[in-house]
Amino acid sequence: MSARGIRDIWSSIVGSIERLALTNCYERLNILASLGLVNRFRSIAASLLECRGSILDAGCGPGTSTAVIIRRCGREARILALDPSIAMLRIHNAAKACGRIGGRFERLPLASDSLDGVIAMFSFRDADSYYEALGEFARVLRRGGRLVVLDIFRPKSSLARILLKGYLYGVGMIGGILMMCPGEGRSYSAITHTIDRMLSIDEMAEAMRPYFAQVNVYRGPFIAVIWGDKK
Repeated sequence: MSARGIRDIWSSIVGSIERLALTNCYERLNILASLGLVNRFRSIAASLLECRGSILDAGCGPGTSTAVIIRRCGREARILALDPSIAMLRIHNAAKACGRIGGRFERLPLASDSLDGVIAMFSFRDADSYYEALGEFARVLRRGGRLVVLDIFRPKSSLARILLKGYLYGVGMIGGILMMCPGEGRSYSAITHTIDRMLSIDEMAEAMRPYFAQVNVYRGPFIAVIWGDKK
């Protein structure tokens, strides 16, 4: 796919997420799609952070992930919430407890070696360039700082990808109708576009290894937590 095509899809996905964030349907669809496991995995991801110094919630969205990090770390760390969408930052539900920053993963508006932790919960797959994003995460982390990524990764087999995309599409369409938010359900189905271009779990771990030591994986059904410490 061309760079322009990727940017068009990226813009469409951001627009869909912005529309979803203005309703409470989005989180209910997340819970339905994950069979109730989404909050458990968020807690697992947050538990891997060392609560010290400065921590970046990369792709914070409306603040659901930030709230989990705040519950984990309290006042033991300074939490920064970053999102490319100004609309998201305006409705961020944990805004009073953290700093808010507008920016994209590929060009973080932060100084090198300035953070002790970076975490991305269900936001990394929306990056324009996964490899540039990982390079930027490594740049802003201090040595020994930890990156934690929780996301839906691309299944290895074509059949598994088709089944996953069909499942997510069905959750969006049918779940949206059942929850009386069919428009939001159609927007939710837009996330299926990210599956084909997303890295697989093994590809993600391999892409992290040049920057991060002891890359670890905690696997779930179609989702995983991957983490490592900056070399």
